[in-house]
Amino acid sequence: MAKMERFKCRAPHLAFFVLLLASLARCSSSTKKNVTIPVLAPLYNLDVDRFAYGLAAKYAMDLINNRTDILKDYHLVPRIYDTVASVTKTFYIIHDILKRRECLNESLPPAIIGPSYSTTTIAAANAVNLFYILQYTYGATSPVLDIYNSFQHLVRMYPGTSPFSNAHAALLKKFGWTRVGIVYDHHEHDGIFNKITDNLIDKLRGNNITVVGIESVDGGNNRLSNGNEEIKGRLERLKAADIKIFFAQFTFVRAYRVFCQAYKLGMFGQNYVWIVHPQVETVDKWLTAPGGRFGVASGCSEEDYRLISERMLLFKHQNFRKDGKRSISGLSIEKYRAYMDKHRAKTSRSFLTRHVHSYMFDTVWDMALTLNKSLPILKAMNSSLDKMPFRNKDLADELVKVAFATKFEGITGTVEVEKEQGRIGTLNLYQIRNKTNILVGSYHGTTGTLVLDVKNPDLWIDGRVPNDRSRHRTVLLNIPLAIYLPICTVAGLGVILAIGVLIFNTYHRNEGYIRKSAPLFNNIIILGVMMCLSTVVFFGYPVELGETNKFLLMCKLRTWILCLGFSLSFGSMFVKTWRVYKIFTNRKLKYSIDRLSNSSLIGMVIVIVVVDIFILLLWKFINPMERKMTGADVTGVRKDDAGRLLSDFLTKFMYDLGIDDGLVAVGYSNDDVSDLVRGTVPQHRVTKLAPAGAPGEEELAKLFEASMKIY
Repeated sequence: MAKMERFKCRAPHLAFFVLLLASLARCSSSTKKNVTIPVLAPLYNLDVDRFAYGLAAKYAMDLINNRTDILKDYHLVPRIYDTVASVTKTFYIIHDILKRRECLNESLPPAIIGPSYSTTTIAAANAVNLFYILQYTYGATSPVLDIYNSFQHLVRMYPGTSPFSNAHAALLKKFGWTRVGIVYDHHEHDGIFNKITDNLIDKLRGNNITVVGIESVDGGNNRLSNGNEEIKGRLERLKAADIKIFFAQFTFVRAYRVFCQAYKLGMFGQNYVWIVHPQVETVDKWLTAPGGRFGVASGCSEEDYRLISERMLLFKHQNFRKDGKRSISGLSIEKYRAYMDKHRAKTSRSFLTRHVHSYMFDTVWDMALTLNKSLPILKAMNSSLDKMPFRNKDLADELVKVAFATKFEGITGTVEVEKEQGRIGTLNLYQIRNKTNILVGSYHGTTGTLVLDVKNPDLWIDGRVPNDRSRHRTVLLNIPLAIYLPICTVAGLGVILAIGVLIFNTYHRNEGYIRKSAPLFNNIIILGVMMCLSTVVFFGYPVELGETNKFLLMCKLRTWILCLGFSLSFGSMFVKTWRVYKIFTNRKLKYSIDRLSNSSLIGMVIVIVVVDIFILLLWKFINPMERKMTGADVTGVRKDDAGRLLSDFLTKFMYDLGIDDGLVAVGYSNDDVSDLVRGTVPQHRVTKLAPAGAPGEEELAKLFEASMKIY
């Protein structure tokens, strides 16, 4: 009971103590100085906040205001302005910010966040520069902003053109590509792609990558002013330059026209690679462009677009880090996304999948860290964040130096800003597969490395990295050993048999029936046959591609031995036949039998052989044998076009050889077609070899009619 009384006596004292602590906390909070931070964003409606930029800025500042280690004496207050992506509205907002100092006696803000788009950012920077205010942008990417001297107090928190160009160079080096072509729109978005392309070319040349061809398409405002034939002609020039790797620097508004012509030219598939700008988007987006579905590009179907888009590559900004690390805010990615999804406006659902607000979140944190590190500098100048000096260039220069030296872990990844390039972040590499973007790798700007995703290894259609040019590989086709060896064996058996006959003929040369058959000429015939059979070895002897002398030697040996063997064999047969003819026609004995002796007739064989040697020597000195390679380039040729290509090449080959121009040249006409068909039908051993099966009479008739003239 006594204890209960003591507790009742102390209760009022405990209540008073709690109220005192709460009062002190309120007093402590009220002692914080408010610092207004203008936030410029394309909200399109303050109540909607389409991209959740305003929500992200408020969330970041709330977290910072609750920290005791960052700006502990200050309370950040966001003032949200809607630029509606308009340069005019942006100028009005900047004027309003500056007017507050004059009319409301407010201090200039220590920093301005925004705008987002390049055009509005450049407009704001040109105005803010006059008053030396630190400015942050969380979305501008224009290469114009790389000119540091023109934007000395601008901190770019969104990876711009240079990081993308570095990523492209890393991608090319990853796969060993050194030759590329570029197709760009030199008019769209006020010529922004001119500057993007120039930046890309500089980066590629710095990495020893050759830009073989560059072609532009004039965009106009809503439609291409170039006709389809002109676009086709420009793509044909790039294709003729043997370019296989292409950069497409334009938006989806141009994609449906350019890629339709590229499809018709066959510039897609396993031998081509298209590296496209992020704003090219996907096939579904192409079809929503002006004229995309029912306009001038109706010559290509949705399936055609799907085929050409297959395995296209593109880099995109990484909106959320993927390494599982917590950001400096203490939030995990899951917790941040849950908060944003819960509190962002739901009236514009088409934008709910856009998560670029993460860059706004990290931008606010970068600004807070920069200002926190700059407090000693302000103190040395007898200034504070709530009372910034007016147009102090030295202070603005110091703030920018601190901003460039600030590095931390953010929601989007490791945050590091470089003076010339802006934010050095991570870019995700995607590949379009069946009209869907698939994550296949990432480029880490801080280390300059490209890492491919092991979960999606099948980058290429046939598993082979495409070449950056046509690879001409010369292959010497030898007769397969499975055919060559049996034929040589049969020829060898023939030679052995001939040797046996030669021995038999020589041994029994004095026998009556042998002597009457002229054994000398029999032996010469056997010798010639042996020479002809031996050439089988030279016709199929395996020769390597680089062994030119050996190849020519095989050609010469088989020609000389075959010709001389033929002359000896058929020369001796001719002499024997001629002697028999003379004997049986010499009825009145007008022809001397002595002229038909072996010694006389052997001279005739020698004359035949000498004439053959003379002809071979003339051939050697007038038109000597040489090694030539002929063939058709089949690189990039579709299977459906293989037949036409082979036909055209064989026709040219026949023309170069001087083969007669069709059946007309050898005496046939269309009146002979029926006779030719009747004569061909029974030749089953030939017709059944046709790849499509034995042709019928009607097919044969068409074949003969088409063969009357070839060239």
